[in-house]
Amino acid sequence: MTPARKTIELMVFATLLSERFKYVADLVLARHLGLKLVLTNHWDTFRQHAGPKLNYSPQWASDAVNIAPFGLLERHSVVRPEPAFFETFDWRGAKAFARVWTKADLPFDLLSAVFFLVSRFEEYLPFEADAHGRFPARASFAHQAGFLRLPLVDHWSRELGETLEAKFPSLILQTPTYSFLPTLDIDNAFAFRNKGLARMLGATANDLARRDWAKAASRLAAVARLRRDPYDTYELQDRLHGERQLQPLYFFLLNDKGRFDRGLPPESRRFQRFVRRLAERHEVGLHPSYASNSSLQKLREEKELLERILRRPVEKSRQHFLMLRFPETYTQLLGVGILHDFSMGYADALGFRAGTSHSFHFFNLLLNKKTELLVHPFPVMDVTLRNYLALDATQAAEELEGLLRFVKELNGTFISLWHNESLSNEGHWSGWLEVYEQMLETAR
Repeated sequence: MTPARKTIELMVFATLLSERFKYVADLVLARHLGLKLVLTNHWDTFRQHAGPKLNYSPQWASDAVNIAPFGLLERHSVVRPEPAFFETFDWRGAKAFARVWTKADLPFDLLSAVFFLVSRFEEYLPFEADAHGRFPARASFAHQAGFLRLPLVDHWSRELGETLEAKFPSLILQTPTYSFLPTLDIDNAFAFRNKGLARMLGATANDLARRDWAKAASRLAAVARLRRDPYDTYELQDRLHGERQLQPLYFFLLNDKGRFDRGLPPESRRFQRFVRRLAERHEVGLHPSYASNSSLQKLREEKELLERILRRPVEKSRQHFLMLRFPETYTQLLGVGILHDFSMGYADALGFRAGTSHSFHFFNLLLNKKTELLVHPFPVMDVTLRNYLALDATQAAEELEGLLRFVKELNGTFISLWHNESLSNEGHWSGWLEVYEQMLETAR
């Protein structure tokens, strides 16, 4: 029997062990590469260490891997970096920035570049918001520089790992393995059913007033249970996921008030029984309403309601409409006990908003502090493909295949965002069930 290899520590030197530096060193070296770290700001201690070493300073160490700082990690302010920081160049098959003109082993400050992307530094700076007050993909440096669809942080981490292994063959890297998680937002559990008599009659009257006889007939047939409700795709979902041994994660909207929160009445006993039954088979989280993004009390009420329905704590959520502002949204989530957020993606574009496919802790730049909130990024949403990008089913499938290829090559995590209605295969979602099935097959 071969004896287990002893884990060897990597000593890391930095002139200033700032909170920013400790955060990004842990993210890249410990979480992405699986290394055990010893951090020091004592140069003599570092020079005397005989094992593997990484030097993050302007000084040169011939017996270490050297990364020269650009300066972002030594600061405490949230001020836009100088223009030279954003000058991109090609490095080992991908883009890089934060270039440093030294003889360091890497031609750029990898740690500062990672921190800029993952902390969402640019979203704390002034920007031109979209109609919902969101940070749009077009405003991002990743979009403007042309690398939004590549999990660049994952690529850089892999390349740094190979550089460390080449210098120190005794190092044992424990890199992540590829994984896939299908998630579904339930904005409207049913198209016609369980919405109450008044809303049903009002909607039917509107159908008739518009002479939409087909929709009126479909509505009445679904309410009378003479036909399946178009949004009732849950048995189909169970079959699709079960055949591939996948465990989906669901997020429920619990607000039916307001222009952008037109879900089912959350106080409905039928709706609550439905949520409980689905939660018996699958993991369920909260889909905080559009209105809750500007009201901590509303967010707390929705979370407490879901906990009463499920009869257990709720620690996972995804923002409705992906309403995400820094640091306010994440501060509110932490304030009500949410520890996992799945909102890190764009509504208007495909790709990796934070530059990575892996989960990471939210770093509050205003407090200069790592928090307990774990952020789980996603690169694709069904509504983005169809509504924002105006792709047909064939084009959407091709885009999904390309994104999946990037993530698989880098042993990343692929999280998909879908809705129950887009699996109906009816109306403007006709043909999209096959897109989802093809994604599941390619992703597993």
